[in-house]
Amino acid sequence: MAGESNLTREEARERARLVHDLRYEITLDLTREEDFESTAVIRFRCREPGAATFVDMTASEVSAAELNGIRLSRDAFDGNRIRLPDLQEENELWVHARCAYHRTELGMHRFVDPVDGLVYLHTDFEPFDAHRVYACFDQPDLKGVFKFSVLCPADWVVISNEQPPVPARNQSPRVIVIGLAAAATVVAVVLGVRHGSGSSTATSSVGSFRCARRSKPSGAHSRRRIPLPAPPSAHGCSRRPASCISCRRPGTRASA
Repeated sequence: MAGESNLTREEARERARLVHDLRYEITLDLTREEDFESTAVIRFRCREPGAATFVDMTASEVSAAELNGIRLSRDAFDGNRIRLPDLQEENELWVHARCAYHRTELGMHRFVDPVDGLVYLHTDFEPFDAHRVYACFDQPDLKGVFKFSVLCPADWVVISNEQPPVPARNQSPRVIVIGLAAAATVVAVVLGVRHGSGSSTATSSVGSFRCARRSKPSGAHSRRRIPLPAPPSAHGCSRRPASCISCRRPGTRASA
């Protein structure tokens, strides 16, 4: 049994010195009830060819891992990390793992509504839990571009912080593959994918918010049997517009 996953400041600094220009392709197979399969392809560059580092991955099993076409030994994975030896200037890492669902807001949280029996999943990656869902360099100063594919039951709805998704394609009559649009350069911990039964996920658009002089769409999502709250105002206030001075003031922007 692996010990608790952790990352020291010195380890993070050294890894940030070596690794840069990260691109991720993540595939999540959510068709199983007891656990889920995670496949990550990570392309990255190294400032010091020949050096070694590690990628974060907490999983019940890593069935296979390859670095630059070479299969890594089983002992390269210790339950929370995969050691990466002899890096090249340009690298490609492929990892296939079996990961656990959680019930305590870590990584991939799975919840079955006790009233209607419908299944809901969501990710919670902060402050250091993205690697419970897929292999990654899980630290805030190593940003990357992410592209997701999700295998799930055909009646599920999959949403992320990058919309619109790539059109779904059928893998079988009961399973679909949903490709999510590539996310701009972001930190692993702020990238989220949420899932739930299609008929049970109610969505309501609440307009947009402004950030860095750009308008960004926003939305609210709820389980089918729980009503959505009132839409927030343009500056993030949860009050009714009539009771908030800022809501009544023309041209109010979101606070930082």
